[in-house]
Amino acid sequence: MPQILIGLFILLSSPILFSFWWGHLLTALYASFHIHKLAKYWLFWLLLLACIFFSSEARFSVEYFLIASGLFAAGLDENWKKIKVSKKEIYFVILFILFFLLDFLKIRFFEKGSLLLLLPFVLSLLLPLSKLQIKNPKANKKKLILYAVSTLGILLSNKRSTLLAFIASLRQAFNRTALIIIAFIALTASFLIKDNIVRHYQKSIEPRLHIWQSATKGFLDKPIFGHGFGTFALDFPPYRSHTETHGGKNTEYINHGHSQLFHTLFENGLIGILCLAFFAFFIYKRSKLAFYTLLVTLFLDVPLKSFSQFLVLGLILNTQDFRITGKLEAKLLRNYPHPLISKILSGLVVLGSLVVFGISSSAHYYFDKGDLNKAIKIDKYNSLYHFERGASLINQDIKQSEIDLGNAIKISPDIGYMQAFYSAALLGNGKADQAKTYIDQALQQMGDDAYLHALASFIHIDNKELSKTHMEKALLLNPDIESLLKDPSMTTDEFIAARHSNPRIMSFYRRGKKLFLPLPYVEE
Repeated sequence: MPQILIGLFILLSSPILFSFWWGHLLTALYASFHIHKLAKYWLFWLLLLACIFFSSEARFSVEYFLIASGLFAAGLDENWKKIKVSKKEIYFVILFILFFLLDFLKIRFFEKGSLLLLLPFVLSLLLPLSKLQIKNPKANKKKLILYAVSTLGILLSNKRSTLLAFIASLRQAFNRTALIIIAFIALTASFLIKDNIVRHYQKSIEPRLHIWQSATKGFLDKPIFGHGFGTFALDFPPYRSHTETHGGKNTEYINHGHSQLFHTLFENGLIGILCLAFFAFFIYKRSKLAFYTLLVTLFLDVPLKSFSQFLVLGLILNTQDFRITGKLEAKLLRNYPHPLISKILSGLVVLGSLVVFGISSSAHYYFDKGDLNKAIKIDKYNSLYHFERGASLINQDIKQSEIDLGNAIKISPDIGYMQAFYSAALLGNGKADQAKTYIDQALQQMGDDAYLHALASFIHIDNKELSKTHMEKALLLNPDIESLLKDPSMTTDEFIAARHSNPRIMSFYRRGKKLFLPLPYVEE
């Protein structure tokens, strides 16, 4: 039963299912039921207070943190400890292979390959191979079968960071020379399957360098506490390095740091990096082999970027005793000295979580039903609700549209498509000078888009040459824009959602109108 429930909530906490109000509600309740386990640690409160007082968008950051914390705590549930170790090992590998197969068949609940990142860590922690087992396959036939299946899945997934971490997990089984040969053969095979080295550099390595550089700029802007837990997709655009190569193009939508290290620096600053380092230290003390595999994925990719990954991490840690004796642990993770204090704080965090989740899930219900007025009344700090109503009113009640879109901008000031809509509302109310600021910011962040250039043409109408240049670009990008602009019955949001429009401006519509929190982009 625990395996079934945990598997179910891994799916429910995925970005797609969470974007439905019932998935949001069930995940929130599940998180609330377990979050009290973390309330006894002062480190939890430090991170929560950082979300409240130092996040650029506290409303999103607090809820994201509470859900991730609750699901992480759920992975530490005592029921899971009752399952025999051997069954846990098999369950984990089956779970990862199942998600790989769904991913391979393009049935995706998560970003491509995201959960697979943790598989080498699981193998090296729970099922480490030794030289004896390689020389004598009968010593542990189960391990060799699971490694063989995992090898096939990782090779077919073409996720190179996972493959490198997997190779690191074989460190105990082979000497250094043999491991280098295996690494060379595995990497060559992965390129032969469906890629080449030049393309890989252009699509994976070079983009990472641009993204890491930009994330560093964001970190330097807010070095201590960062921009806030879960805010990368919202706050990253102003810091981007714009180039003509992958990872720097305006036409790309960057939703995570492509490295847990840089992602954490951006979202949680030095405090987050210290927590990450302490976590790595825990792993190092328990298993150096697991530490090496984790280090590869932490540096090259983002294994912890969605609710579900925190639940899986909790499950993994639950299989081991990570208590480290000594002064360092006592100082960093000491419980509150009096049991009564611990109980009071546990009660407060559960009550607070229920209030936050109650407000957000109730508003989400009305949002899904299309009643934006009630959604905004219940959850007035959700920028997406204000944006949706403002966009829908832009050709019906332009004054109210400007108010709603202005509220969305106040809450989430750095989202290009919101800036574009707001500039349209300002223009409609005769505030062309203000509109220029926002349309220029939107173009800078989102690049060449037919709608944006058409809108900029009208906003810069007092500069005939500039206005003409924008319209020429608009028509070049989308010749149908001329007929679309002549149709007065089409509202702006319908226009942007039209199939001819550049999909980048449809960020809000990436999962229809179901996007609720600023989660990483997931292909349906």
